[in-house]
Amino acid sequence: MGSLDKLLEQKHCILERVQGQSESGEPVFAYMLIKKSLLPAFRAALEQRDVELSEFGLIVAHGYGNNPPEGLEAQLISQLQGLD
Repeated sequence: MGSLDKLLEQKHCILERVQGQSESGEPVFAYMLIKKSLLPAFRAALEQRDVELSEFGLIVAHGYGNNPPEGLEAQLISQLQGLD
């Protein structure tokens, strides 16, 4: 288990990338920290309707497009590892 995995396990959350569409129909993405206890409800909500992401976790990055900019995920992981 890597140090990020250990940190997230201690904090009882996971880092999740979510894809969707903006109100204008443009593709968007977000990286979220979601409490593991909320993950089943979050995934069920994604299948059922538009979801207010902030109800389920902390949005740590977001943007337009189908893919995040190169290096963003590595940057987020590095920042999260710096929290322990």
